[in-house]
Amino acid sequence: MAEAVTEPGQLPPRNQCTTKSGAEDRHLSPAPLTRLAMSLQSCLGYIAGPVFEYRKVLCNTVVNGMRFLALITAMATLFCFSACGNDQNNSVTKAEFVKEGNAICKRWQKGRGELFAKLNSRFQGKKLSSADKETAILALMRPYEKATSELAELRAPHGEGRKVKTMVAAMEEATKEAKADPEAAFESSAVFDKANTDVKKNGLEECVV
Repeated sequence: MAEAVTEPGQLPPRNQCTTKSGAEDRHLSPAPLTRLAMSLQSCLGYIAGPVFEYRKVLCNTVVNGMRFLALITAMATLFCFSACGNDQNNSVTKAEFVKEGNAICKRWQKGRGELFAKLNSRFQGKKLSSADKETAILALMRPYEKATSELAELRAPHGEGRKVKTMVAAMEEATKEAKADPEAAFESSAVFDKANTDVKKNGLEECVV
């Protein structure tokens, strides 16, 4: 076989490379190199695919987490504005509270006065027994309990809700103690001392026992 002659400075044909081994020429095909390149590309794709999917999932998780956090923040802000708005809308002025509260206790004082008159007529000239004292105290406590319940329903002045609740709790406790020991309550109003102090702090002079 005739040997291909390449002139000085001339490259071999593009579709083949030549090498000499003994007396024969070998033609090296580019196919193995192509298969190697494709194998490397496939391998890289196999590795990069899961990495890309993981990054995609991680990114979506972060984005969804940020959206959830933003939603929670917006809901909390809305709740705060709503609560603050309701507190302001439901509050009254101090003067309005005092006026309404004293009106309630004036009705209680009137009811208590009427009961006193009936009890005095009933027990006039009679030495009161423990049972009589219990009857009198339980009767007198009814309008007081009603007044306490009505005061609990009043809207408190802005910023004074806790003070009003404390007052109502003291009145309820006084009622409980008076019912537990009617005879002691008949002899002394000391059981109402705490309640009397609290109603005065709230400007409700008419509610003093």
